[in-house]
Amino acid sequence: QDRCITYYLEFLLPVVLFGKRDFNCEFIGITNDNVDMSVDSFKNCLIPILKNFGIDGINIEIKKRGLYPQGGGLVSINVPIVKSLESISLTDEGKVKKVRGIAYSCNVNPTLATRMIDMIRNVLNDYLPDVWIHCDHYKKDRGGQSKGYGVSIVAETSTESLI
Repeated sequence: QDRCITYYLEFLLPVVLFGKRDFNCEFIGITNDNVDMSVDSFKNCLIPILKNFGIDGINIEIKKRGLYPQGGGLVSINVPIVKSLESISLTDEGKVKKVRGIAYSCNVNPTLATRMIDMIRNVLNDYLPDVWIHCDHYKKDRGGQSKGYGVSIVAETSTESLI
């Protein structure tokens, strides 16, 4: 109840990847907090990295967003089984070429997420032109039990590494 859904997914994912059957499950709880990786970062950063290992077809869908402390989020995950992993080399991190992200708000005024996007773009557009941040507003039942807002940003480098 106190930890984010990704806290459990981090150790569960390697186990279910090599299971006997595809893994399909729904998790109820906290989707975003200030301790663990958010579901957005997990989906937009870790899953593309796993594709480099030859793991394709992992699907994560945020059906309800639940913020700390009360949670109430609902996340659906589908993981196919894999037979083997491909090797990768991450020796050159490259230079940042684009930034992607999601600004979310739950049961608060949606202009808060819009203001976050504007401020982030004001800072980052001085350094690189390719900045795209999606605004995602949840209200009533889809917003979970706690009010709040936040942002998850992922930078892609010239060598296709994700930060």
